[in-house]
Amino acid sequence: MTAFDSDLIRRAGDVPENLRFCLEDSDLIRCVYEAIHEVSWPKVALDQAPEEDNTPNAVLRTLLVYSYAIGMYSARDIEAAAIHDPTASYLAVGYRPKWTTLRAFRRKSTIALRQALIALFRIAAGPGRSFDPEITYAEYSCARFQFQDPIHFEMESEKRLKRAIQADSMASDD
Repeated sequence: MTAFDSDLIRRAGDVPENLRFCLEDSDLIRCVYEAIHEVSWPKVALDQAPEEDNTPNAVLRTLLVYSYAIGMYSARDIEAAAIHDPTASYLAVGYRPKWTTLRAFRRKSTIALRQALIALFRIAAGPGRSFDPEITYAEYSCARFQFQDPIHFEMESEKRLKRAIQADSMASDD
């Protein structure tokens, strides 16, 4: 067994870093919306004037959950994606959230975002998904993703939120 083989076996049960490797964009969007609707979201008042950024909370939560699902954690990257990435732009429904707004929303909605990510992983890995594990590591990872214990989804959601916090902390240092 090579080092690559043992690493593949060790990581095979991980939730794929980018769920776009496992799901078509339309399926991923549907899963994001389903997950968001399962969560009781707090009313978040952001500390900025509406003329600075009037992006509704519903758009912010959708963009953040989708972005974390595809491995995009930096609020600055998400801000750019809402303009340049076709799927993120579609989810932004014409709004252009500023990175400071995204970061502030994440800070005030961490518990709900965590719950939404757990729901998303559960929905995305649910029955009826079929992945062909024969071609690439990503597809193999997707096939194994179907058999995750829910505790893995909780750990994965924590990991992704920590990455978002880290990414935004590093950006603030610039």
